[in-house]
Amino acid sequence: MLIATVSTIISLIFLIAFVAAMIILQVYLSRRKSKVPGLVLPAITFSGELFILLNVVTNVVMTSVADNAVGGVDSYDVFVTVLNTVLTLLVISMPTIVLLVIYFLCRRGMNRKKQIEKMNIQDL
Repeated sequence: MLIATVSTIISLIFLIAFVAAMIILQVYLSRRKSKVPGLVLPAITFSGELFILLNVVTNVVMTSVADNAVGGVDSYDVFVTVLNTVLTLLVISMPTIVLLVIYFLCRRGMNRKKQIEKMNIQDL
């Protein structure tokens, strides 16, 4: 029991460190002069989400085909399946959404600084 607890704690520490490193890297890439580096991590996470979404949709289709072959589909089962698919999509897309929010916040801050610099130059 103690080994499992220590293992879980160590795994959580590594997960938190990984997420923090990803956020720091995203902020660094988003503050670059070029816009493209800041979009690399969201593109990677989005492509992974598409793969997982394809897997979920395939699983839903196969399950519904198997249910039809066995004895029909209940409307409640369809509702639960659709709800699970939508919730899965929302949960899976959270990393991309967070990375894009970081990107747009960093870019907005940079645009504000540029505008202030332009105003200061025009005032001179």
